Amino acid sequence: MSRIIFFVVIILACMSQACEKDPTFEFKGDDRIYFVFPKYMYGLGVEGHELDSVVFSMVGEPASVLQDTCWMKVKRVGERTEIDKRYVVTVVKDSSTAVEGIDFETLKPEYVFRKNVGIDSFPVIVNREHLKTVLSKKIMFALQETEDFKLGFVEYSRIKLVVTDFLQEPEWWYTVSGWLGAYHYMKYEKWIELTGSMDKSSSQSYRQYYCLQIKDYFNNNVIIDPITNERVTCDL
Repeated sequence: MSRIIFFVVIILACMSQACEKDPTFEFKGDDRIYFVFPKYMYGLGVEGHELDSVVFSMVGEPASVLQDTCWMKVKRVGERTEIDKRYVVTVVKDSSTAVEGIDFETLKPEYVFRKNVGIDSFPVIVNREHLKTVLSKKIMFALQETEDFKLGFVEYSRIKLVVTDFLQEPEWWYTVSGWLGAYHYMKYEKWIELTGSMDKSSSQSYRQYYCLQIKDYFNNNVIIDPITNERVTCDL
């Protein structure tokens, strides 16, 4: 009999834990807000480590596309409410290379965090015109306290957005750097052209086969980077 009672207690305890809400929304007190940082995505949608910035690329967009919108996510700590709330985002100018009102449209004085949601977003409208002369530009955003929200986690109160019209270095570049040397967007473009893929292969012989072709192309031809006007080679 005592054994049966013991099992019932365990089952009830498990049911109690299974019914618990997301601890984020058990928070009582002032509503707080913070940025949501992206995570590296492996194959099949498996999440990896947290990245230190958001990268927004216009690579592949038709030349006629002169603007595009990046949606930056924010998350609240506290109970979801039945009313909309306001939050404020500003640009940290001394930590940004993109200019507000030129490289991207001026931010609004405040944004609405919609009722009954735990995560919302605000738009950053990027102008493409000046992205052709530099590899990338960065914007540092900072959340500000308002009557509706205090700051959540301090380390998540700022976030960097990198905007570019060039291919960024993939995390797997180290697997080919022994043949191709330091990353350069033109080398990556050649990799995509030859392999038909933006990803690496798990086969070392496959990587070596294409890397040797890329190395031969850059080292036996004079290929000039149109931005820096310097020759691109695969010398180590």
